Amino acid sequence: HAFETGEPFQSEHRFRRANGEYRWHFSRAVPMRDEAGRITMWVESNTDVHDIKLVEAVLQEQAAELSDLHRRSQRVREGINCPRQIPKRRKSSCDRRNRSSTPEQIDHAETSVFRRIKGGPKRDC
Repeated sequence: HAFETGEPFQSEHRFRRANGEYRWHFSRAVPMRDEAGRITMWVESNTDVHDIKLVEAVLQEQAAELSDLHRRSQRVREGINCPRQIPKRRKSSCDRRNRSSTPEQIDHAETSVFRRIKGGPKRDC
């Protein structure tokens, strides 16, 4: 299409190397024109971006894991702050316990729970 319209072209695609390995490349082509505006040639560049693609995939995976940990930590915080499903007789004692806890004690409890979540089996909380 770009060759017909004369518009610049860019694309990400995979090339197969002589050894059979596929690697991601970023290609860009720009037309060179004469004084009359006719295309005389195309200047193209191909850049191997395979390693960048691999890093992006790892970062996406880590972002998903971080999001999951954040979701789980919210559930843990809700549990520490006495969720509604705790019976009223226990809720009042939980409220007293939270009021008497120092921020350091709460941080220690959260850290302990995070260790259990991270080291425990992979399942939804």
